[in-house]
Amino acid sequence: MTRQHLAHSGPASQWLEALPLGNGSLGAMVFGGPLRERIALNEATLWSGSPRNEREAAIPAEVAQPAISDARKATLERRFADATAAVQKLQSRYSQCFLPLGDLELELKTGDGDKVADYARALDLDRGLHTASYTLNGAKVRWTTLVSHPDNVLQVVIESDVAVDISASFKSQLRSVDLVEASTPRRLVRAVRAPSDCPPPHEPEEGVTWSNAPGDAMRAAVVVGWTHDGQDGEGMSATDVRSLTLVLAAATTFNGARELPWSDPASAIAAAAARVDAGLAAGAAAVTSRHETDYSALFSRVTLSLPGRALDSTLFDYGRYLLIAGSRGPIPMTLQGLWNHHLRAPWSSNYTTNINLQMNYWGAHAASLPETADTLFDFIDDLAAAGSETARRLYGANGWVAHHNADIWAYTSPVGLGRASPQWAFWPFAGAWLCFALVEHVRHGASPEFVKTRALPAIRGAMSFLLDWVVVVDGVATTAPSTSPENTFIPDGSEQSFAVGRSSTCDLALTAELGQALLDLTAAVGLPDDEVTMSTRKLLPTIPKAVAGRDGLVPEWADDDPQAEPLHRHISHLVGLYPGTTLREPEQLKAAAASLDDRGDDSTGWSLVWKLAARARLRDNAAVDRLLELIFRDADMEEGDEDFEQRGGLYPNLFSAHPPFQIDGNLGYVAGVAEVLVQSHEDGIIVLAAALPAAWPSGSVKGLVARPGVTVDLAWEAGKLVEASLSAQSDAARRQLQVQYGSARASVDLGAGPVTLRVADFA
Repeated sequence: MTRQHLAHSGPASQWLEALPLGNGSLGAMVFGGPLRERIALNEATLWSGSPRNEREAAIPAEVAQPAISDARKATLERRFADATAAVQKLQSRYSQCFLPLGDLELELKTGDGDKVADYARALDLDRGLHTASYTLNGAKVRWTTLVSHPDNVLQVVIESDVAVDISASFKSQLRSVDLVEASTPRRLVRAVRAPSDCPPPHEPEEGVTWSNAPGDAMRAAVVVGWTHDGQDGEGMSATDVRSLTLVLAAATTFNGARELPWSDPASAIAAAAARVDAGLAAGAAAVTSRHETDYSALFSRVTLSLPGRALDSTLFDYGRYLLIAGSRGPIPMTLQGLWNHHLRAPWSSNYTTNINLQMNYWGAHAASLPETADTLFDFIDDLAAAGSETARRLYGANGWVAHHNADIWAYTSPVGLGRASPQWAFWPFAGAWLCFALVEHVRHGASPEFVKTRALPAIRGAMSFLLDWVVVVDGVATTAPSTSPENTFIPDGSEQSFAVGRSSTCDLALTAELGQALLDLTAAVGLPDDEVTMSTRKLLPTIPKAVAGRDGLVPEWADDDPQAEPLHRHISHLVGLYPGTTLREPEQLKAAAASLDDRGDDSTGWSLVWKLAARARLRDNAAVDRLLELIFRDADMEEGDEDFEQRGGLYPNLFSAHPPFQIDGNLGYVAGVAEVLVQSHEDGIIVLAAALPAAWPSGSVKGLVARPGVTVDLAWEAGKLVEASLSAQSDAARRQLQVQYGSARASVDLGAGPVTLRVADFA
């Protein structure tokens, strides 16, 4: 495996060995089979159900609002069992599943024994395409596969030095829709329908439902066409082929987040067919050229060189590749990104919004890929629209709310069917945390127009909800009932653990961060105070700062009861350290470091990279080294010991393991590496080589983006900075800034043009 390529000497035998392609709308896992190729397909908008799933199971206000009142009272009186039972009354049905579309299978043969040798396949990260080559009975065969964003198609080009017979077929776990149009030697058309309800696999007693009623579930279409130099056969097949170009397109009847999907697949078939026809008419060379031009314009923005640690830089490049391939479509990346082969995927391959969806986009701006976050901003708008009704109905509150799970239908209710643990099934702070992505876009140089039209409406709505949710008790801002994502505590004198307590540190940090961002952005664009900003200004001084509690650690909840799981994978109580900034005073940072020590390094894949970023922010080089070793170990392919679910690592295709596969580990690694190299969370200060590990004694990076929109190049040798170049890429960056290396600072004025600094400038 070399930098910029993921290379393998044999075809994939299972999904976690296949290599991903995508354009944000169409995802493909390419197995590289020389005689029987399998390409597992996903379409970003192909999900189960419809908006009816949430609407028909909505908990009414007359049940929810008294339950919340009971839960608040019980929490403040430390009757945690009663508080748990009360919040469970708000739990509705589960959000829906991101589905696999199906598999394209291509069979290739000569009829002459078909001996394969000299096999190689690779994902070319520089060009964004998959290649496979081998000899077949001594003759060279070459496959080139890509998924184009400009043309929105999958293209497969086969060049063979020997005449071969080829056939194509499509199969799916979804149910077929009967079509009048039959396959021809050069055209394959298939339509499928999604389940009307698809609960997560951790609820095995809740089966998959297949309703054929109009609007209950969407349809999807796949159209395949090809041109070749051989002879047409029966069905979609050809003989005596030496050169073949296949084009595939897919579409669904998705009609918007809050609209019922169309039940007739005709529109999806027509849309897919038009793209196939256009791709074939353009020809393979033109489609490939447009793809490479589009892709390389994004991927080439950043380069990282780490001599002697090629895998470390490859994983960084791979994360950037996955952002480009997975997040330029109609909706954000799910837990598995754009790639899922399970009908009932782990956690439904949905949006888990208590860390995972947020982490997917932590590195987008630092890696100079802000476009990839656009689809997240659109999704936040959908959640805000849906969540305003949820806030009113469940809580009698203004603004908007989202909870622990969401789906393409902008699901915003608590899940769990009234029986799930609140540790993961009750958390009304997802909207607040999702708004951090908007804040980061602004802090990296977004326009005032973006602030006014996109960022502030969502942020103001999320803060409006928090103003109604937070209660001030004896002059202190309090959240009750309060959970800290997926964690629990054991009250003194009790043997039972609980998840519902008073004022989780995470709640208070998110409230403080969002409230301050609202005030800052409102002032930055010159908008006058309104009721929300005035109430926010009044609330912020009542929010207590996180201080060291039991054993010198940052407490998870205000009451600082003993932890039920000291090694828990979430570090939600440190959200103010990273990605937030409310933990910044020396004593707070000391407590945060002690908390990370206490929590331990080892955990799930996404937890490892969160800790990597947090340790980098603390400038703990030694901890960064330890975490890198854990991130790069091989992941177990099958469940083994009792620690399986907590042992992160990498699968053969470099997908990150929770386990199982979750893409946030890959994408969070991008953010972690950027934080190691360049930090800019303190306004007007850019810190270079902030937490270089011993594993990276020498290296260079070009194109990282620091706040408020500064492109940073730097090089280092023997663990010491050699040179750094900074240039403004936004109007906000064209001013005087402080650049820090070690404990020394240099003042630069980027308004006058790019600046180059050497280590002597920090003397």
